Amino acid sequence: MVVKLNSQWRTNSLLNNTDNSHNAYTSLSLAEKVNVINTLIEFLNYQHQLGKTDNSFRKKLLKERLLLPTGGNFKPTKIETAPHLGQQPSMTQITVRHSSSGQLATKIRMRATYYDLLSNDIGRLANSSLQMGDLEFLVSDEGVRLERFDITNILTLQPAQTDLNETSNLAWKIRLGFESNQQKCFECINVTTELGLGKAYAFGGGTVYGMPELKLQTSTSYLRPISASLTLGYLWDFNSYWKSHIELNQPIIGLADTSYDNVPTLKWQNRFGLGIDYDVRLSIERRPFENSIDLSYSYYWQ
Repeated sequence: MVVKLNSQWRTNSLLNNTDNSHNAYTSLSLAEKVNVINTLIEFLNYQHQLGKTDNSFRKKLLKERLLLPTGGNFKPTKIETAPHLGQQPSMTQITVRHSSSGQLATKIRMRATYYDLLSNDIGRLANSSLQMGDLEFLVSDEGVRLERFDITNILTLQPAQTDLNETSNLAWKIRLGFESNQQKCFECINVTTELGLGKAYAFGGGTVYGMPELKLQTSTSYLRPISASLTLGYLWDFNSYWKSHIELNQPIIGLADTSYDNVPTLKWQNRFGLGIDYDVRLSIERRPFENSIDLSYSYYWQ
């Protein structure tokens, strides 16, 4: 039996002998009746939190529930893996990069804490990233340079689990740190703040999201202090051992007045393995000035 949670059931026809809804309800088994009444009570509790109360119908539902057997359709969530078996919060990562220019380089990354979008979700909030003290160096023929240092980098995707209008589907991000400018000055470091606010939805077993972003950075003679872009992405698990994230970033107001100013960036990242202290990652990125393939080994510790 399907119960529509709208004004039709507010008429109490489900419990009164007034139309087919009552006939359908009375024909249910005791277990099915328990499921229906429990669902309606939970929904009325939700409506009560929004200031929408129907006390008369609530009383009738409670009286009906007292006449039915104990039990119901709300079962505790089964935790398949104990939270302490999740990955350790600190990370050291070694990456080998091959760029379209034919150059080989090595990246060394050290993150104080905690996790990113590709981390396994054991003991953590799914569809989220919380990184602090994230330091990355690039070692190449040109020498050693700081790629970026994130003081804090937070991203949250909240796809709704119901079709209720009050759910937010909120997606947002905030990042504060330093990064090198790779368009004109390979040794220049800029102070950067990134802000984003958009929507996320469950789709095809994963999470799809869209988010306008604003970037603020220290101004130079060839860099704008403000840039804007639109980010579209999809995050999903093939299985417990393979997690994937693809993201497209289209500039709206570019960082600099160059031929690369409006060229989008496309990045596909993959994490393989479910170890408590390691994983392997493969990343393919199309950037305005070059393309690259990264193969990484990450070691997690506490």
